[in-house]
Amino acid sequence: FISSVFVGGEVSLFARVVHTGRTSLKVQVEAWRRRRDGDQAHKVTEGVFTFVAIDEHRKSRPLP
Repeated sequence: FISSVFVGGEVSLFARVVHTGRTSLKVQVEAWRRRRDGDQAHKVTEGVFTFVAIDEHRKSRPLP
């Protein structure tokens, strides 16, 4: 985490797909906060998340 988010603050998430593979995709996410009494936004954290498509047997499967 880069900074804290306090109760009553507004949190905005922005995400985009950064890579698509045969069975998985990676999504980059940024979280920004804005205080209730202010207009300026500040990044509070970011990350890249990998999601894998699975079948009913929990084995990876090709993306649609």
